[in-house]
Amino acid sequence: MTLLAGLTGWDVRNKPEFKEIEKIVQAVIDKLGRNFSGSADDLIGIQPQ
Repeated sequence: MTLLAGLTGWDVRNKPEFKEIEKIVQAVIDKLGRNFSGSADDLIGIQPQ
């Protein structure tokens, strides 16, 4: 638990939530690259409601 308490994360207090989400998404894209599906047709579990 002590180790987990020392980990840093995303602090979204007192900030617009959507801007922080954009930063998080950009960080993930930067780490993983842009190799993702541009079409929902081939994704499992994605159906119109």
